[in-house]
Amino acid sequence: MFCASIAENTCSGVRGGQCGQVAGWMRMDHNKQTILIVEDNHDLLEELTLIFCEEGYDVSQAVNGVEAITVLEVARIDLIITDIHMPKMDGLELGMQARDLYPDSKIILITGGGRQLEGRERHSYLDVGGKLIKPDGLLKKPFDTDEALEMVAALLKSG
Repeated sequence: MFCASIAENTCSGVRGGQCGQVAGWMRMDHNKQTILIVEDNHDLLEELTLIFCEEGYDVSQAVNGVEAITVLEVARIDLIITDIHMPKMDGLELGMQARDLYPDSKIILITGGGRQLEGRERHSYLDVGGKLIKPDGLLKKPFDTDEALEMVAALLKSG
């Protein structure tokens, strides 16, 4: 299993796993399904990385949408799990760009609530953004890791 942290250019510290790096990027086993986790909360990012690596997925990490796009430009990703509210580029903008790069990739959004867009009618940022990118799944913080594992397995199984 190869799990690498793109954002920090270091191995993710997965217990019992191997981590390979080639020229500062990750080396992936192309027979495995690939997940990109994008989360600015370091503890949650590491927890999710560990869980999915232990399940046998190849996992890459980014701490914001800008770093995630860098990963997407060099690696084929089957599924993206992204927080919505992050610095530099939020998860909704990332989702729109990811859909352009890889229309078949699955996207799961993580939300901790929601800010409101102002205007004549108040709309949830997630409602508006969700219509634009049509996410394949939604995890609301706090979520159970079993819920995340089941969602990912179902989405990747459905192809």
